[in-house]
Amino acid sequence: MKKGLIASIDQGTSSTRVVVYDAELRAVRSASRGLKTLAPQPGWLQMDASDILASVDACLEEACSGLDVALVGITNQVTSVFARSSLFFFFSFFLARDDRCSG
Repeated sequence: MKKGLIASIDQGTSSTRVVVYDAELRAVRSASRGLKTLAPQPGWLQMDASDILASVDACLEEACSGLDVALVGITNQVTSVFARSSLFFFFSFFLARDDRCSG
């Protein structure tokens, strides 16, 4: 088993991807999952927060299972807005192109 691996999580508006790299920054394993964008009415674009979390969990499990990952980094949709109560999401993410986010 390789040691000291690095996992990167790239969580975007169309998919979530995890890539595991070795010490020489060669890709060892990867996984990705597509995501749905919801448009409940014209001008509204949003995503279900629980779908995003589930895609990250699934990608991490697939890409990192059985590996000795020492470090995990993440990049995500910096323009998304969410609200949460306790540990449970109760709103969807609004995407930057959503009319409700323009000001």
